[in-house]
Amino acid sequence: MYFYVKISTMTQAKSELFEVELQETSLFFKALSHPARLMIIKFLTDCKSCYTGDITSELPLSRTTINQHLEELKKSGLI
Repeated sequence: MYFYVKISTMTQAKSELFEVELQETSLFFKALSHPARLMIIKFLTDCKSCYTGDITSELPLSRTTINQHLEELKKSGLI
């Protein structure tokens, strides 16, 4: 005899299974895990400036890519 159990169609993100503090810390470290983001942070601390054009002239990345990295840094609270 087989029993079938209906599984809810709503799925929960695995990150939601952890404490909020751990989720926030994870975002922080994720933001720091890319060398371009580390370079952007270094540039910002050295120059105290946040003009995308200035960053673009120092890093070998396009303005669009730098903006995407800046967005990740903002989401994590680093900038």
